[in-house]
Parts: sequence; C-alpha cells; structure tokens
Amino acid sequence: MIRIQKTPYKKTEFFKGTITLVFPFVDNTEWNFTLMRSVNGETKDEAEADMKQIEKEMEYELLDTDELRQRANERIAQIIITVEETVLANLKKEQVNFV
Repeated sequence: MIRIQKTPYKKTEFFKGTITLVFPFVDNTEWNFTLMRSVNGETKDEAEADMKQIEKEMEYELLDTDELRQRANERIAQIIITVEETVLANLKKEQVNFV
C-alpha cells in the first residue's frame, strides 16, 4: 500500500518579474526574470534570468564565428549573474514591489 500526505510539506511559487538595469553595448534596459520562492519552514528565493531574451538582445543567433560567440557568451553570463544577484539582493533589502 502507498500512503501520501494530503497536504504538501513544501511549496514553491513562481513569479514573473522585470528589472531595470543598464549594461554596456546593450540598448535594452528592461530584463525579465522568474522568481522561485520555496517555503519549507523558512523562505528560500531563487532568481532565474530570461535566457531567451538575453540571447535575442545580444543577437546571438546572428553570430557566425567562434570568437564572436565566445565574447557573446561571456557578456551573456555577466548579464545573467548581474540580473539574478541584483534581484536577490533587492529582495533581501525588501526593495521590490509585488504587483
């Protein structure tokens, strides 16, 4: 026999959000992300930048050489890290608006 509790012991909620950040060589200033908030006695937040949006902004699919793709990958990684860390830092300081 299999027994499963009726109520979850852990819950994760997903929120879509945007953040305004300026990066060199990129015209866009509005970046999309997903906030994953898990509750299991304590609240744990994780942020995930929108990779598709970032690659589109960097025109990644148009790059035709390995060298250009490598430089783009480095910039994409910097944008991802900055977006995610900035979101989490602002959450800790309660500098976000849930609308």
